[in-house]
Amino acid sequence: MQLNDLLDEILLLILKKLHNCEVLYSFHDVNQRFNRVIHDRIFTSHLNFVQWSCHKIVNKFSSNFIDQFSLQILPEICKRIKWFNLESSFMTHFLSANKYPNLCGLGLYNVDEETINFLFTDNNLSFDIFKNQITSLVVGIDSEKKNSSIVENLFFINTNQKSKKNSKSQVF
Repeated sequence: MQLNDLLDEILLLILKKLHNCEVLYSFHDVNQRFNRVIHDRIFTSHLNFVQWSCHKIVNKFSSNFIDQFSLQILPEICKRIKWFNLESSFMTHFLSANKYPNLCGLGLYNVDEETINFLFTDNNLSFDIFKNQITSLVVGIDSEKKNSSIVENLFFINTNQKSKKNSKSQVF
């Protein structure tokens, strides 16, 4: 018996034991059936590209993996993604690659002041995501780059967004 001979339900049980990004990467375009199975929300709604290692968050995958994932897989599943966990070096790569209409949560790790300032400006491609979609934001500040202005900028941006939303709702 081969993997392709298994019922979808059994295949799902097996694949759920693996990391969802690895499932998407490994079984992408094997055949139509596998594409249908791996595009299930179990594998596409929450994508985690980081891992905890030696007291810090690091990228779980190589840059080749990330490049291929963002070019070939993300365009097919971007409407299904609800949450990203990303390390700062790949944030803009992912956030500017596609539109994510259902993205409502974001974990950003190893951020520094430059990254925060870049992500939350009107000129940035991802600013609209933060302004209109993200309801849950987790920020992991790189302990080697800890800076009180990062927290101040996040607080200011959050307060500013709330006041913009409140003023908009008062107008309507």
